[in-house]
Amino acid sequence: MATPNLAEALKEIRKKKRREVLWVDAMCINQEDLKEKNQQLPLMRDIYLGAQMTVIWLGEGYEHS
Repeated sequence: MATPNLAEALKEIRKKKRREVLWVDAMCINQEDLKEKNQQLPLMRDIYLGAQMTVIWLGEGYEHS
């Protein structure tokens, strides 16, 4: 299940009307399982190095941001 913040990020990305392949750590890594997180976190380096583009969502902007 996507968090409200992730849902907002996905809506914004979808507005660009391009086909995208996404890797979302909040969805791909069980955030409640410390053992899984410890196994997956070292792989993130290779995932990001192999990415053609990286998008970081910090939340919705404010009117003057």
